[in-house]
This record gives sequence, C-alpha cells and structure tokens, in this order.
Amino acid sequence: MVLDTDIINISQMLKKDNLVIPEYQRPYKWDEKNVNPLIDDIIEQCHENSFVKYRLGTIVYHQYKKYKDDKDKDEDNKLYIVDGQQRTLTIALIALAITKNHPEKIEAIKNKYPELTGSAFKSNSTFLITNNLSMKNLVANYAKLEKRIINEFDEHIILFFYFQCEIVTYTLDDVSEAFQFFDSQNSRGKDLEPHDLLKAFHLREMYDLPEEERNECILLWEKKSTKKLAELFSLYLFRIKNWSRGNPARIFTKNDIEVFKGINFNRNNYSFSKVYRVAHYYLENYNLDYNRNIDKNKMRYPFQIDQPVINGKRFFEMIDYYFCFLDNLLNDEALKYNKNGIISLLNDYPARNRTGDKYIRNLFDCALLYFVDKFDNDNPDITSRAIVLFFIWAYSLRIKNRSVYIESIDNYAHSDVKIFRIIHDAMNPFDVINIVLQNIKRSDEKASKIDQIIEKFKELGYYEGKN
Repeated sequence: MVLDTDIINISQMLKKDNLVIPEYQRPYKWDEKNVNPLIDDIIEQCHENSFVKYRLGTIVYHQYKKYKDDKDKDEDNKLYIVDGQQRTLTIALIALAITKNHPEKIEAIKNKYPELTGSAFKSNSTFLITNNLSMKNLVANYAKLEKRIINEFDEHIILFFYFQCEIVTYTLDDVSEAFQFFDSQNSRGKDLEPHDLLKAFHLREMYDLPEEERNECILLWEKKSTKKLAELFSLYLFRIKNWSRGNPARIFTKNDIEVFKGINFNRNNYSFSKVYRVAHYYLENYNLDYNRNIDKNKMRYPFQIDQPVINGKRFFEMIDYYFCFLDNLLNDEALKYNKNGIISLLNDYPARNRTGDKYIRNLFDCALLYFVDKFDNDNPDITSRAIVLFFIWAYSLRIKNRSVYIESIDNYAHSDVKIFRIIHDAMNPFDVINIVLQNIKRSDEKASKIDQIIEKFKELGYYEGKN
C-alpha cells in the first residue's frame, strides 16, 4: 500500500531525520562517471532556466505499517531507502561540500531570501555507514566534487540546487510493493537488469509471508555481487534451461525473464505441480519441527536446473544455492575431477582468454554444471569421464573454426550432438558418458594457438593423423 507520494526539493529532503539505509542495500558504488554528470546537469539546468523545477530522480522508501503500541513508534517512524541510495548519499555529499566551503554565499542567500530559506541549509540526515567499500567511495567522491563546487558553484547555483532541484518520493508500507517501484531506470536512464526485474516479481509472489522472512530473502540476494548474479543468469541458468529444451539461448534480456517464473502454490494446483507442492510443504514442516532444535539438521529444497521454478521464497533459495554451487564447481571443487588434467589445461592454456575460447569454455562449463547438478553421487570416476566427453565435444568446435562467436556455441548446443537434451532425458549418468563422439582429423584444424588442446585430444585418443 502506498502511504505517500510527494515531490520535494533538496532542502526538504535533507531535513528528514529518519532516513535509514537498510543492511541489505548494496555498497555505495557511484564514482566520478556518475557524480560529474550529475553536477554538470545541475549547473547546465541552472544556467538555462533557474526558475524551472528540475527533477533529479525518484526515491522509494519503505516504512513499516502504523505502530500497534508505543514500543513500535521508533521503528515505524524510519524511512528505509529501497531505491535511491546512491543518489541520496551523493546529494548529501554535495550539500556537505557547499556548507563547508561556501558559508559566506549561504549567508548572502539567507539575507536576500529570508522568507525562503529559514533553516533550509541545516541537514538533519545522518547515515550509519559501516561498509568499507562505501566509505572508500564516499571519501573519493567527496574529494572530487568538492573541487568542482569550490570553483563552479556560485550563489545562483546553490539556490537552484536547494530549492529548484526536486526528488519524487514514494513511501510504501510493504517491502515487496516497495521493490515494485524499484526504478525502471536510474538517474542516467539505464534499464534494470533482467535479474532485478525477477527480484521484484518474486518479492511480489511472497505477499503472504511475514515481513521478516521477505527481508531475509532480500538480504540473501543483495549480499551477492551484481556482476556475478548477472553471469549466473545469463551465462549458465538461462542457457542450460533453454539448451536442454532444444531452444536458442544467446543473450538474456528482460524479454526472457518468463523462463524464471513458475509455480505459485496459492494460485494453482495443476497436476504437474503436485510433486513440487509435496516437496515444498514437507520441507517447510521438517525444518520447522521442534526436533531441529536438537539435531540441528536443515534440509534444503532438492533443486534441479531444469525443473519448474517455484515462485517467491524458493526462487531466492534456488539462486543462492546455484550461486554457491557454481562458484565451488568452477574453482576448488572442479580440481577433484581433474583426473585427466583437463581442468588444469583449460585454466592455463595461453589462448584461453580470447573471446572465442571463452565462449567454448562457457559451453563446457554449462554441460559440466548440468551433469553434476543432475547426477553427482560423489563418484569422481563417473564425473571425470563426463569431463572428457564434454571437453571433446565442446573443443571440437574450437578446433574446427578460426573464429567462434556466440551464435556458434548457441547453434552447436541445440543441434548436432544435443548434449544438453541428452542430459535432460537421461535416467542415469551412463546414458550420457557412453555417447560416442567423432574423432578430430588433421584436416579439421582451423584454429590457431591451441597446440595444447590438440595434444590433449591425441592423448585421449580422439585425434586421427600423424603426430
């Protein structure tokens, strides 16, 4: 429910004494590429028409529902910044630099416009910043913008900043609804990433859960690197889900997010979803049972990449699970399967960082992730055999082509030997690892700088030609 919608100037915003940056928010990461254009816009707009209001963007607040008794008053009075943290802190830095470096200009403005200013230049907003990266970026940005404000801000611009620059604010009493307002663009007009849209969707699907439980899911998500989250979706989960169905999967965009929307147990009870419903509610009851206080056992949901997504809480748990699963598999965990030296080779051969080679490695990694996710039974021998298969299959494409593009691996993944479809349909790992692949011939070689790859093909018996 929207408690309030308002348009306030910077002076009014800075007088708020109840703004809070929740712990689930990402660190402050704006740099001079963000700060300088904001300063440029303020100066330019002031010079063009200082009598016209100028919007600096939108801020979304979450405020708890009206308190039930006196002990809740302090908590319910707080405005948690759901969206707009970067902008809010940067505006606060600008105001700090003005008051610190232009006290005489502020006094002049007060004398000229006593009816307008009053206590306008007093900021009540204070923020508890504990994140080291945030502190580092705040200090760095302040040093940069202070120089510009000393040299470029006159009385005219200061007056414009405080009283003509405005913020649109939305205040909501439900954190899930607040994330629906999570800006479709930031102050520079950049679209939200597809995974941010999914976060907002699945938060809405948790409307029936307690606020505390939803906040836990948000915190679980926000602690993760944005870059790694984007890679998890675009390079792995999206491609595996599509390739396993025989569909293309080149670039993950907001038009593809339906792939990660699925079952809502409150709205439908289709026959196909009953098995997932049983697992979902059994797991809930198991983990909440008082015996867990004794044995300390917690059971996770048995996720599989190609199963339907369960909306809401399970979605966030699924992403957390595969975030950790992938990180382990592609790092220390993978080395236990290094029986034939393939993992070490792929991590070290000189041309591994070429764009085409990265595409091939992604093809290999996706096959390995999908296989281990479905069949991992702590048998390194079986997984090592699968690694040989995926290596030969993926790097045959590298050997046969001078250049490899995203289209190359996409077409290869759902045509020819349909590895992902075979894994999808397999009932045991031997249905996969017993696939027979064609050897590479010397006449097939088109790529350069892959001598070590060729040598490994020879060593494994998948090369026809003179050594």
